[in-house]
Order: sequence, then C-alpha cells, then structure tokens
Amino acid sequence: MRVAKSKHYEFNNEMFSAITHAFALGLAVVGTIALGIKGANSGSQLELISYLGFGISLIILYTASTAFHGFYFSKARHVLQVLDHSGVFILIAGSYLPYCLVAIGGPLGIGLLIAIWALCFGGILYKLFFLNRFKHLET
Repeated sequence: MRVAKSKHYEFNNEMFSAITHAFALGLAVVGTIALGIKGANSGSQLELISYLGFGISLIILYTASTAFHGFYFSKARHVLQVLDHSGVFILIAGSYLPYCLVAIGGPLGIGLLIAIWALCFGGILYKLFFLNRFKHLET
C-alpha cells in the first residue's frame, strides 16, 4: 500500500533537491574549468575535447535537474522532467568521451562512442515522445 506524501513534505523535498543540485552545478562548473586546463596542458586536442565534453555533460545534467526540482510545482514540470531525464542520458554518454577517445582511441573507440551517443539520442527521443506511456519498460 502506498502512503500519500503531504504537500509540505513534497515541497521541502523538491526544494532541498534543487538546492543540492544547484550546489553540484557550481562544482561541475569549477570541475569543468579544471578539466579544460588539464586538457589544454596535455597538448592533445582529443583529451581537451573529451574532458570538456564530460564537464559540459555534467553541467547540462545539473542545470536540468536544478530547474526540474526548483520548478516542480509549475506548469513547466513535464517539460523540465523530459530535460532532466535527457540530462541523465547525456551525462552517461559524456562519461564515455574520455574513455573512448583517450583510453581506447582509434576506430574501436570512435565506433563505441558513436553507438553510445546513438543510444543516448534514442533515449532522449523515447522520453520526448513516450514519457510515462510504457511504464513496464522503465525502471
């Protein structure tokens, strides 16, 4: 049996999530700057691109999540939920950038990266057009 949450609890929970994700967004910006410096100092454009891509994916995730939780009770909730879920897909794909481009490299790394980003965009399209339509397929 599911117990109903009070509006007060739900509001506090969403605001706490918005605050913590805004803090994480600030850390993501600082981290992305640090990764950009590391990539620039490496002398490798692939490292710079992969580090910045990962950092930008963090910024996208925490921006979308902060907006979703901060405006949870607004009319924009469903649009922001799609952006929040899309941010998760982007972060997952962005996390593979350094691994595929720097650690693996070559055609295998690029091929794997293309496959991962294709799945990322497939997930975004699924959330965009089928959000909450096929609950049995979602976790």
